[in-house]
Amino acid sequence: MSRRRAAFCLAFLVLCAALWAGTCGGSHSPAAPPTPEPTATPDPHGPQAEAGCGLPPGTGDGQGCPRQVSSYLPEVERALDRLVHRRPEIFDLTQTRGCGECYLVHDTAAYVEEMVNEVRSEGACARWDGEELAVKRTNDFNDQYDILTFENFVRRDNGSYRATCYPAWF
Repeated sequence: MSRRRAAFCLAFLVLCAALWAGTCGGSHSPAAPPTPEPTATPDPHGPQAEAGCGLPPGTGDGQGCPRQVSSYLPEVERALDRLVHRRPEIFDLTQTRGCGECYLVHDTAAYVEEMVNEVRSEGACARWDGEELAVKRTNDFNDQYDILTFENFVRRDNGSYRATCYPAWF
């Protein structure tokens, strides 16, 4: 349950209890004024925050995503180049596998978090689903990129593109 919904439910229960207490027990004292409902604040971890853009969540289910031609590979590649330059400590720049710039990743959590941020800085929506980087600019479709090998090396270029989902799932 989201934090916003949990806060709303708690406020609702408090309000109901206050109203119920004011009608029971035969007391002639006026009921306490109801507790004001808390103002809803945007959840910083909600779907739009995760996407990094103003688009609402997509309506796709992430199933039946064919492998076609990638649409956002240039954005993903530029994001990776910037990340290596900006945060070289995340990588072992002396160890590569598969390509000259497919570095060993020392800190995978920082790598995926920073890749999401870098792709977002390109003006695209991005989300890490636990295995792949999802990227979109509209809800018509999103591309999936596998940016990390099982041995924790960077996966780049056309090898990172996996599929395109119609409509976007996030």
